[in-house]
Amino acid sequence: MDYSFWSYKALVESHGCRWELLHLKADRTVLERRLAVRNGEEGANSVTVDAKLFNRYPTNFEEPNGEGGQVVTQSPARGPGT
Repeated sequence: MDYSFWSYKALVESHGCRWELLHLKADRTVLERRLAVRNGEEGANSVTVDAKLFNRYPTNFEEPNGEGGQVVTQSPARGPGT
């Protein structure tokens, strides 16, 4: 987990609240399909992620292990943008 997760976790707990970690697990095909849709969007909240940046994520991402979270596997059979 990166540092920002632990910062948010501490903030939530400091206010007496409970946090829950959800890992939305998706294979590369699903991620590429979603990114293609997202890169085609325009507007104030649109962000384009090029192939070089995208390729860094799977290389550097560490799946949660022993964090007490829940894994939700994203199905590749769903439609575009899902």
